[in-house]
Amino acid sequence: MTKNPYSSLEIGPLMRDVKNKICHQLELLGLLEDDYGMELLVAGNIVALDLSVAQVMLSCALFFPYIYCLELLYIRKHELTSL
Repeated sequence: MTKNPYSSLEIGPLMRDVKNKICHQLELLGLLEDDYGMELLVAGNIVALDLSVAQVMLSCALFFPYIYCLELLYIRKHELTSL
C-alpha cells in the first residue's frame, strides 16, 4: 500500500471497500468478488465486510490506546464535516 492512512472518502464507506482496495493494490484480483477468500483483522478481531469504516474506527476505541483513538476520532470528524 503506497499511502497510509487512506481516507474512507477515497476508498468507500464499507470495510468491503477496504478489502477490495487491498486486493487491487496487491493484484489479488481473484479475491475482489469473493467475500470469503480474505478476512480483515482490526485490533485482533476479524471484522465483517458489511460494517462501515466509521463503525470499525469507533469500536477501535475499546482496543487502541487512548491517544491513538482521539487521533482517529479527530480524523473521522473532519472527514464527516467535509462532506
